[in-house]
Amino acid sequence: MQRVSGLDEFFMCLDTDKTTGHIAGIGIFTEKKKFDHTEFIRERILDRLPVLPLLKWKLEATPLALDSRHWVTMDHLDLDRHVHTVTLPKPGTEAQFLAKMDELMEINLERDIPMWQMYVVEGLQGGKFAYVFKVSHGLADGSALWTILDHLSDDPLLPMHEMLGAPNEGQPLPKRVGRGVQGALKKPARTARLGKELGEWFVDVAKKEKLAAVPATIARVLPGAMSKPFATVANRLGTAEGTVASLYPKVTAPNSPFNGNSSGKTHIVYEKVTVADLRTAGKVVGGTINDAVLAIMAGMLRDYMSTHGGVSDEPIIAAVPISWRSPYEVEGKWANQVWMLFIRIPVHLADPKERLIYCHDEMVVAKANWDKMPSHLMREATSLMPLDLVLSPGVNAMLKIPNKFVPKQFNISVSNVKGPTTKPVYNGSEMTDYLVYGFLSPGAGLLLGGMSYGDILNLTTTGDPGIVADIDSFPALQRKALDELLALAAAKTA
Repeated sequence: MQRVSGLDEFFMCLDTDKTTGHIAGIGIFTEKKKFDHTEFIRERILDRLPVLPLLKWKLEATPLALDSRHWVTMDHLDLDRHVHTVTLPKPGTEAQFLAKMDELMEINLERDIPMWQMYVVEGLQGGKFAYVFKVSHGLADGSALWTILDHLSDDPLLPMHEMLGAPNEGQPLPKRVGRGVQGALKKPARTARLGKELGEWFVDVAKKEKLAAVPATIARVLPGAMSKPFATVANRLGTAEGTVASLYPKVTAPNSPFNGNSSGKTHIVYEKVTVADLRTAGKVVGGTINDAVLAIMAGMLRDYMSTHGGVSDEPIIAAVPISWRSPYEVEGKWANQVWMLFIRIPVHLADPKERLIYCHDEMVVAKANWDKMPSHLMREATSLMPLDLVLSPGVNAMLKIPNKFVPKQFNISVSNVKGPTTKPVYNGSEMTDYLVYGFLSPGAGLLLGGMSYGDILNLTTTGDPGIVADIDSFPALQRKALDELLALAAAKTA
């Protein structure tokens, strides 16, 4: 069995009548030879089940919520309920394809079967087809999503561990009541062990940061202005590693055109840029590709806001997922190993170079403070909390709040991920392009993504058209913001 943590529950609670908590990997292919794509993928899934045990995992609760919910292995996997063929109407344009993706992503996953679906999309213009793997984020995060798609390829690049993490494979599964009682009895010992590990972590922090350890730790966990007195003390002591700052810049995010109550609709668009151009842009200030992506987002959002209600006079807040997993880890391979950084996006700055510097400095400070927190213990901590009993009712209540009263911890979500450099092959056909379709949190109507694939990076915009107007304008705004940075680079070398 694998216990469902509070973090997993958070993503699953987003399944409502207006929001979803799933993600999808979209692989696009140019057909090299004619074959039955659906039959091939069904056979490939069955063949790879030994290394993809989560495809048979079903969500199961214990009576009276005595323990956390668990993923348990089903005896039989009914592929008729998981693998589906979709044929686009002619001519199968990219716009038609993306519209179909919007439609498929608005459908919640069923919970009486393993929480994933595979869509074979045929009829794309230019002799193309696509495999779309949709999975609950409560079952797998973005890194695990790519591992699944890699493991379904002809020659997987990542190591395949036989029967890795199968919840109850080869051993009798305790009955629900027995499992609940066992979990409840073990919880005090698990809590004590977690307390011991937290104590050991803080002793290590105290050795490194000395007198600054206590005020620095308090400053990192308190939000906004509440953290500033402690951060000031820690930074003056001079023994903390790096600049001490809160991991939660604001108690409440500023007003923006990107927040509101969910409409139940989503729409995705994207712009292709080269990794080389992003690297060139980042080097303008000695920064990284990620700094360039954030600066492009900031320029794009500023331009958008200038024609949709006015530019903010302060930064807006972005929730940025950060992973602590390794692609080669064995323990918890399919579990969520991700948390959120909250960073400021400088839409208030008019100069593109100043925005790039701001983004670079913001990420340096945010990551440095994140690295001082016990992230390796967070999954265990959340698994001790009965979050499944409170999160879903809370999310559903939030969806009924009038727009102007919707609480805003952040304005947008931003996810930039380094993808594979080698393109996988399925039955002889190379995956020519790869996109990730994410989800929108209640109250936030915009997710900006970056996913590299080979020497190209796809800048995706996933938005709620009921909150954010003119989503189709974002790719052109992204291109304009990149061109501004490249002009700076050209001027620097001239």
